[in-house]
Amino acid sequence: MKDRIQSHGSLPENSPVSNIVSPGSAWGWYLLAALLLLAALLLLWALLQPYSVLKSLVDSLTRDGNFTTLKPFNVGIFKTLFACVALILLAAAYLIAFRQRVWRGIGSLAMRAAGDFYRFWEAAKPRKSDRWYLLVLALITLLAFILRLERIYAPLIHDEAYTFIAFSADTIFDTITSYHLPNNHVFHSLLVNISTHLLGIQPWAVRLPAFVAGLLMVSAAYILAKAIYDKETALLSALLVAYSPDLVSYSTNARGYTILALITLLLLALSVYVRRERNLFAWLLIILLSAIGFYTVPVMLFPFGVVFTWLFLVNLVEKPVAYASRMAFFKYWIIAGIAIAALTLLLYTPIFIFSGIQDFFANGVITPLSWTAFPATLQARLAETWHEWQKGFAPALILLLGLGLALGLILHCRISRQKLPMQLAAFAWIVILLLARRPNAWARLWLFLLPLVFIWCAAGIIGLLKMASAKMPRCFPLEQAVLGVALLVVAVLSVLVLPGLSGQLATKGEEERIVLFLKGGLQESDLILVTSPNDAPLWYYSRVYGIADAHFDKAQLFKRAFIIVNPAEQQTLESVFQDRGPTPLPPDLDTARLIQDFGRLDLFEYDVP
Repeated sequence: MKDRIQSHGSLPENSPVSNIVSPGSAWGWYLLAALLLLAALLLLWALLQPYSVLKSLVDSLTRDGNFTTLKPFNVGIFKTLFACVALILLAAAYLIAFRQRVWRGIGSLAMRAAGDFYRFWEAAKPRKSDRWYLLVLALITLLAFILRLERIYAPLIHDEAYTFIAFSADTIFDTITSYHLPNNHVFHSLLVNISTHLLGIQPWAVRLPAFVAGLLMVSAAYILAKAIYDKETALLSALLVAYSPDLVSYSTNARGYTILALITLLLLALSVYVRRERNLFAWLLIILLSAIGFYTVPVMLFPFGVVFTWLFLVNLVEKPVAYASRMAFFKYWIIAGIAIAALTLLLYTPIFIFSGIQDFFANGVITPLSWTAFPATLQARLAETWHEWQKGFAPALILLLGLGLALGLILHCRISRQKLPMQLAAFAWIVILLLARRPNAWARLWLFLLPLVFIWCAAGIIGLLKMASAKMPRCFPLEQAVLGVALLVVAVLSVLVLPGLSGQLATKGEEERIVLFLKGGLQESDLILVTSPNDAPLWYYSRVYGIADAHFDKAQLFKRAFIIVNPAEQQTLESVFQDRGPTPLPPDLDTARLIQDFGRLDLFEYDVP
């Protein structure tokens, strides 16, 4: 056996693998393969057993005789895991039984992946000709940092605070297993868990993952626009992403949407690359980033579909240069899709086990709207999205961007390196998914699309300017002049932010001011009652300033209650007490007195007679 391996030239004589597969040790490997095969068969047998049999079996394997994690609602998940482990064991048995062929295949694959990584790095490395463009990009990123810094300490809103309190404040195990609400953007919550445990629970630490993703979007937009169009379009795209008030707002909103938008830009840039180069490492990055996107927010289905729809359609209209045929490229496409689905399911497995499939796949947030309600709801949501997107842009600039968006599609064949416009793939997939799922498409769902729209707008504007420049005397670089003016305007706006930063960082919201007001005078038996949407921010700031969670526990005996009422939400003393207080409702609640109003919120004190 050793001689046969050496005759193939796959392994040197002194290779550790040659010792592993020597005749003297072969029987041990075959015995291990047989044991793995037996274990796989036992797991497959377990798949056929009812819950009662399976529960008694796993209980007998635990020290205390009760495996509490296995429940009737998640037995299907365990059986799925058994099936996956059985397949892994079968694969391992095969690998061991046919180890000569496998080692050669693994070695060849590893060498190819290493070579593809080197080629990918060489392609991604900055060129000397890009030096000045990268310096401008660094300046744009600095301006983006300043614009976003203004809001990093803004009062946390409900969804941000609830994400931290419910999913990121405790252990990583809690983060990756809890899904009682879709607020858990798991990968983002995991990053928040890490950042707050390392850096403290101040607002900037809670928002750090979204903030960093928002900054990286500037460079990602540059990379994608440069890959599809040219460097001038890339710079204008980066500038629009840096300035956009909507993207600035989401970059300082502790949710997973900026991570999703960043991943979308990177996936499309990688997609352009794998059309040009047959690179295994790039395909692995597509798989990994897509799975992380789904692990962040399941609405990743929208940008993922745009990416894979574009790859599918472009493969139909344009033969891939680096692949033997269209079918060869399509095989990569299929395998990547299957790998993404498998990796995503693996990442969500802890949630399926401990929270159940129902909370993930059948929660009320993702339930499709009825056909009668869907058109009107979609129209309202798109109007809200448009309002968010255009906020902070002058009407003349909006018209210019609209013109650029149209020209980007009309002039596509003249200004783009790609035959098939990504705009068409995006439109096709989004329409199909909207009709199939009929979601309540809130404005935040479309954030991934905004940087792409900016790129398409920039492409049309720069394309028009370049055409105009070509007809001017001495070919005056009109596009560079316009870029310079736009950069100067954003730089001035960023500089104007700096003097007010200290005041912005010191600004405190109503919930934080209430917590500071209560902190000094709270007694151990005091109860604090607050309901949505002000409850989560108040819980968060209470943790920041050291107010114990026990003060919000309605089960405790109390002598005094502090009740926070939000009249704008049609709240009253009675409604807040009924929602969050102990029962029955005190008959003398009308004796509660208003201590102070904090803007939108009124703080009442009620003393038990």
